[in-house]
Amino acid sequence: PYYTYAKTVLWLQLGFGRIAGVGDLRAGLSACRNAYLLAGRMRNSALQINASIISVLGLAVAGEFAEADRILERTGRLGGGASHPEYRALQNLVRTELALYRGELERVRRYLDLAREDIEKYSLLFLYPALIDVSGLLEIYLRRYEEANAVARHLSEVAILSGNPRCEALALRLQGMTCYHRGRFNQAYELTREALRRLEKSSRGDMHLLRTRLQLGLICHHLGKRRRAERELHDVLERFRRATCHISVCETHLALALSGGDSTDRRETRRHLAQGLQIAAEKAYSHFVVLRPEDIIRACSLAVELKLKPQGTYAAELLRHQRVAEKTPPRPDISSDASPAAQTVAMKTKQYRRQLRQTRLDPLEIRTLGGFQVLRAGHVPISGREWAGSRPRLLLKAILVHGGRDVPRDVLIEDLWPESRPQAAE
Repeated sequence: PYYTYAKTVLWLQLGFGRIAGVGDLRAGLSACRNAYLLAGRMRNSALQINASIISVLGLAVAGEFAEADRILERTGRLGGGASHPEYRALQNLVRTELALYRGELERVRRYLDLAREDIEKYSLLFLYPALIDVSGLLEIYLRRYEEANAVARHLSEVAILSGNPRCEALALRLQGMTCYHRGRFNQAYELTREALRRLEKSSRGDMHLLRTRLQLGLICHHLGKRRRAERELHDVLERFRRATCHISVCETHLALALSGGDSTDRRETRRHLAQGLQIAAEKAYSHFVVLRPEDIIRACSLAVELKLKPQGTYAAELLRHQRVAEKTPPRPDISSDASPAAQTVAMKTKQYRRQLRQTRLDPLEIRTLGGFQVLRAGHVPISGREWAGSRPRLLLKAILVHGGRDVPRDVLIEDLWPESRPQAAE
C-alpha cells in the first residue's frame, strides 16, 4: 500500500510540474489521471481530490471548460474541499483561473479572496506570486489599468525580496499587457520584449512564455512590424497546437487574421478567421486571455465583412458580447504610439462599433399583464436609471395603448399632456 501511495504522489507531482512548469498539458493531464486511478484503488479520496484539482488547472489553461466543470462536479461528490491548507488554497486559485479564462470576473473576486485568506494565514509563499499575477490580470480585464500597474509593481517587489527572476519577468509581462490593452504599443513593446528575454532564461516553453510571445506578436502587428509579428505568431501557433491549448490556438489564429487583414490577398485572413472562430464556437469561448477587446471586435468585424459562413454567425455573437462588456471603454492612446495602419484599424473599429450599436441591439420583451415591465434579452429588467425619468416610460405606454405603430404625435400629446398648450408639449 505504501508503494502505491508513493507512486500516486509522484504522479501528482509529475502532473503539476508538467502543467504548471513546462506547459506540457497532455502529459500533465495523463499523469493526473494515473494519480486519480491509483488513489481510487486505495480509496483515498483526499488524493483523488488533489489529482482532480491539478487536472482542472490543466483543463482551464487549455480552455477545456466543459471537462473542467465535469471534474469539479466529480470532486464535489468526493467531499468537495481539500483537507490541507496548501491544496485548499491551490483549489481556490485553480477555480480563480478557470473563472478568469471564462470571463466570469465576479467569481474571480470571490475565489481570489478565499485563496488569499489561506495563503496569508498559513504563509504559503510558493503560491503568492500566482495569486498576484491573477489579481493583475483581473484588473486588466476590468480595465482598471492603474490598479493593474500597482499589482505589477507589487509583484516586482516580491521578486526582488525573494530573489526570483521569473516573478520579475511576469511583472514586466503584466505591465506590457496593461500597455497593450491601453493602446500604448511602443511602451508595451519594450516591456514585453524584456519580459520575454527574462522568461527565456528561466522557462522551457511554459504557457507564460508562449503567451508572452503571442502578446509580443500582437503588439508588433499594431506597430507595423508585420514580419516580426507573423514570425512570432506562426511559431507559437504550432507550439500551442502541440500543447493542445485550444483557447490559445484560437487566439493565435485570430491574431494572424488581424496581421494579414490589411493585405490585398485575404485568403490567409479568411483561413485563420475560419479556424479561430470554429474553435471559439465549438468551445463556446466569449472571453480571451491575451487579445484586447478592440482586437476581438476587429477580428469579428472582418469575419462579418468577409461574409464567412457559418463562422460569421458566431463572430456576430462575439461582437454582441463585446458590446455588452464594453459599457464604458477607455480611449486607447493611439495618436503617438501606433503606426498609420493601426490608426486606420482603430478608425474602422469605431465605425464597426457604431454600426453594431445601431443594428445588434438586444431584443426587448414588453409585459403589460400583471404590471408593466420591459425586459432586455427576455430576462433583464430595464432599471429606472436607464429610463432617464418617467416621461420615456409613459411615452412607451401611450404608444402601446394605441397599437404600437404609426401613432399620430397629436394623439400622444393629448394623452401625456392634456392640460398643456401644444407648444409647451412639443
